[in-house]
Amino acid sequence: MANPQATVEVGTETVPVVARLAEGAERERLWVKEVALVPKFAEFEAAAGRQIPVVVLERVHGHSSSSLASTNDSA
Repeated sequence: MANPQATVEVGTETVPVVARLAEGAERERLWVKEVALVPKFAEFEAAAGRQIPVVVLERVHGHSSSSLASTNDSA
């Protein structure tokens, strides 16, 4: 969180984003969705003995994106 500005690749598009931690009801809503997709996340959290942070990446508007072939199509 010391440097929240980043870029991510979505398909062939490079997108500038700002990272922030989800908190409260937003974190719970997102966490439930993630655990539904990957149930192992709940096990990781239990084993860690603490709440796993959920990081939200928000698109920075007003910047033009450049085309760059993605080598990793992760969501």
